[in-house]
Amino acid sequence: MIHSIVDIAFPPKLLPTPCAEEVILALEINGRPLTPARGGPVRFGRARLVWANSVKWVGSITAADRRASGAYTTRFYNDPTASGMKPVWGVAPESVIVSPSPRDLLSADMPTKIWGWAWGDRQISSVEVSVDGGGSWRTAAVGPREGRSWQRFELPWTPSSGQNILLCRCTDELGEGQQLTDARNAVHTVQVEVNP
Repeated sequence: MIHSIVDIAFPPKLLPTPCAEEVILALEINGRPLTPARGGPVRFGRARLVWANSVKWVGSITAADRRASGAYTTRFYNDPTASGMKPVWGVAPESVIVSPSPRDLLSADMPTKIWGWAWGDRQISSVEVSVDGGGSWRTAAVGPREGRSWQRFELPWTPSSGQNILLCRCTDELGEGQQLTDARNAVHTVQVEVNP
């Protein structure tokens, strides 16, 4: 938990984001002074945003009407789009299959369960799973979200023998979902070999 010492509200034109205007200068974490490894003695951050995409060691603060031109704003923490690079301000919807894994020994025609985790800034409303490499999709059951917790999903499955390519994709409550490729939160794939 970050304890904020100074809260500053900047006008949106100076630091525009889709979800927050609050700026925090933190001096402590969990009641103790910030160490240099955690961005101390003062760390700059934005409320409700990914703190990995925020300035750490504060030497000075300059207000500007555009993003800085450093590596972390031009190369890292950006996703490619058709209109150019899009800054990563939050946690996009994402899901991963935990089981079965490529190491699991599965037998054909033996019922099993595909399960995993889904998460994002907003509640995940649906998860779809493909057992044929993306040719078709089935809706998985999605568990509840408590606070900002991950949500478990599961789908019963009876595998066929041979190689099976499993994929999962999720959508949040505002309809934002995962792309198949070329994104930080691209669809997750697991290849499993099923014995006859």
